[in-house]
Amino acid sequence: MTGGPRQLLFLRHGETEWNAAGHTMGQADIGLNRRGIRQALAARAELRLHPISSVWVSPLRRCRQTARLVLGHPCPLPRTRLADLSERDWGPWQGAATGD
Repeated sequence: MTGGPRQLLFLRHGETEWNAAGHTMGQADIGLNRRGIRQALAARAELRLHPISSVWVSPLRRCRQTARLVLGHPCPLPRTRLADLSERDWGPWQGAATGD
């Protein structure tokens, strides 16, 4: 392999209202809240320090939003939506309070 070792970076989506309230997200397609947007923009500044050659993202809205904010629009990098990156389906527990 040329170019030296490669890194694999994982970035979780920013906060949603359900995260903030302590609810199980699962596959519910919830978007980012204001704090989640700020988190994604902060990640953007941090990730500029790393060369990124491609992006793989869950099809869930919170993940797509995070990727769009981190990468900017339009994004010159290849983006692949991969359903296998989606959260598991928690069935009847989706939206339930997680408790402490």
